[in-house]
Amino acid sequence: MLGALRERQLDLRTGRVIFVGGGACLLRRQIEASGRVAHPVFVEDVNANAKGFEYLYRCTVTGA
Repeated sequence: MLGALRERQLDLRTGRVIFVGGGACLLRRQIEASGRVAHPVFVEDVNANAKGFEYLYRCTVTGA
């Protein structure tokens, strides 16, 4: 997965990357251990998609 994102020229070492839902739960350990994502954020509850979009919106509005 991380290789596919890198092929699309996304640099995961420079910003926040939000992982949402069941996949985030399954891959959390591997992502954290890889060292390829500087600031991973994991949203793992049943409302994960909505919370992820809310977090993205807040980051966009505040510039964080």
